[in-house]
Amino acid sequence: MNIEHSYEFEEQVKSDPTEIMNDIVESKVTVAAILSHLTEEEKYFKKEKKYELRKELKRQNRYTTEKALEEELENYKYEPDDISVIKTVKGELFEAMLRREEKMLPEVTPLEKELASLIENPNRYNLQEILDIKRRPDTLYTKISEEGQLIIKGAGEAKSARLNERALDQILTFEDNIKKIADFIDKATPEELEKYGLAELSKAKKEWNEKQEYLKEEDRKPLLVINPHFRVTLIVPSDRDTGYKDMVGKTLQETFSKKDYERLMKNKVNIKRSKFSTTDISDTAHRVMKKLG
Repeated sequence: MNIEHSYEFEEQVKSDPTEIMNDIVESKVTVAAILSHLTEEEKYFKKEKKYELRKELKRQNRYTTEKALEEELENYKYEPDDISVIKTVKGELFEAMLRREEKMLPEVTPLEKELASLIENPNRYNLQEILDIKRRPDTLYTKISEEGQLIIKGAGEAKSARLNERALDQILTFEDNIKKIADFIDKATPEELEKYGLAELSKAKKEWNEKQEYLKEEDRKPLLVINPHFRVTLIVPSDRDTGYKDMVGKTLQETFSKKDYERLMKNKVNIKRSKFSTTDISDTAHRVMKKLG
């Protein structure tokens, strides 16, 4: 298991942890992110419920139209309990904390930032139908080579809670989802990328094409490549035990064994510890919840 402790960042944290937590509580951006996440959770709930209804109707050999299915969905209201809401708040807050903790979520160039933005939300560029990406990482670990090639070394995911089925699916599908982006960029022209509002990628693609222009077809390389040793880095609270029972939720333990977990850690996942503890996250979450009412 690859575990990188936060002690090496001890002297590199930009602000005192208490100052960071106070700043987050007062941040309108943080509150907006939480409300946005709750909206996304509702959309996810409806999508899953729609899938379950369609599956049940098929089992009963009953046919239904999309309109009838949408009407049936009106009977199912998204009413998360307090525990679900506080989990969402904690997750968003932990990510906000990490963005203020230098070196945990990396600083990036405008090109890398635009790529991360595209992967985070294809809807932003009207690409939701072309790029059907269901699970997106919190951050990317990228590198631009001397030739200008953009290399994706891995993905980072802030994880304040234990792994559940959805989180496991994220880890297992990150690389495939990023490959969809890479294929899209490889096939798109600079003009097409510009049309979608991807100015940095358009510029980089144009420059890359000019460098590749006189090469034989078989010698040409894509602008965006994924490191063959791509790994997912889970960033966890400082006091989180990384053993099987402490990292994997009870429900997931029914289908995901200790051996499965150890194999995942060995082949696909690194673990990095934040400077913030679960208590820091919990205390900040309750302060924000009071503000939300």
